[in-house]
Amino acid sequence: MIVSGHHPNSLIREWRSMSSSRVHRLRRDIWRFARWTGVYNTDPWAKTLEQQIDIQKVRESPVQLRVTATEFRTGKLRVFENSEITIPHILASCSIPVVYPWTMVNGEHYWDGAVMAEAPLFPAIRAGANEIWVILLSPVGAHPMPVPRNLLEGAALAFELALMASFENYLAQLHRINKDVLAGKNTTQTYVDCTVVAPSQAIPIDWIMRYDKAQIDFLIDLGYRDTWRAIRKRTRERAGQNAGDMPDRNDYTEYIA
Repeated sequence: MIVSGHHPNSLIREWRSMSSSRVHRLRRDIWRFARWTGVYNTDPWAKTLEQQIDIQKVRESPVQLRVTATEFRTGKLRVFENSEITIPHILASCSIPVVYPWTMVNGEHYWDGAVMAEAPLFPAIRAGANEIWVILLSPVGAHPMPVPRNLLEGAALAFELALMASFENYLAQLHRINKDVLAGKNTTQTYVDCTVVAPSQAIPIDWIMRYDKAQIDFLIDLGYRDTWRAIRKRTRERAGQNAGDMPDRNDYTEYIA
């Protein structure tokens, strides 16, 4: 949305206006269950994206955008640039397997890019990024996790661990490259500063299927606090300075009152 010309604060307004009915619709045609490709229908999400995003502005924007999706016929991660992005490309990048159906783009079937890469760093680096902020949606790997209480929680944790493994592999590669750059062993690449922000508490798995104001406000507040903690940690580690106390949220609460 920012790439299409929206002010960052408008993201908050858009998120707070969201409801489950604007994202998906539960399938009820049980007699066709054997042919389902997802539990939910995402036609509402496609319409919402068309209302929120000006694709022409995305294509013309000087801000580089990369959208990833998993082409499951080949098992490869596809990276799409500004000039080729359409609403179906964005929808494909959100097509969580089983929960949502795959998305067809130019004759190919796609699932969420996270199936192959939770947070693909190198498409951003190839686009010229020298500072990256990775926003994780799960505390797995960053904070101790509780023992799953049931099969659903166990399956969710296993899935999140699998996603985290791909990200940690990317991050390890980046650390090795940065080490060689600093040592003068790699003169073809530049040092890339990477900061990771992870939620300080587990987010219930069913929240990816529910959108309501109280839940969204909670996630906005959690994201604000966890990001500020990451900023303070980054400042202490890299500059030896005190980032100070967490500021109040007046910089954005006026938009969500």
